[in-house]
Amino acid sequence: MLHAAVLRSPYPSARIRPARDETAAAMAGVAIVLTAKDVPRNTLATDVPGQTTAVGPLRATLHVLAEDRVRHQGEPIALVAAETLELAQAAVEAIRDRVRSHAGVFTPRPRWHRARRRARHGQSARPVGGSRAATSPAR
Repeated sequence: MLHAAVLRSPYPSARIRPARDETAAAMAGVAIVLTAKDVPRNTLATDVPGQTTAVGPLRATLHVLAEDRVRHQGEPIALVAAETLELAQAAVEAIRDRVRSHAGVFTPRPRWHRARRRARHGQSARPVGGSRAATSPAR
């Protein structure tokens, strides 16, 4: 019998690093490590409760396993199956470093103010070539 463990994101917003599953997959007793790239049709369509439109219920598309970034705390990232629950949990710990936290966007206001300030000074909304100097007004 196999036991499963799920690697879930401890962060509300994070990037997922490229796969480093070889360490966990090579552990004795670990049967398989599954990530989003291993799951065909990794999306699930579901109705949003209480939300309807003129043409019918509102549907949301969810990822079964997070692919490149985490959108909420607790989002599943990887599944591990092993001979014992302890081995499965140890394999999850071995791949936990795949998740790197980054600042989440919790309100549109800070970005909105920056874009408005740039527009007021005749600057483009986005820096050209990734440089702030490229969009700075001439003095």
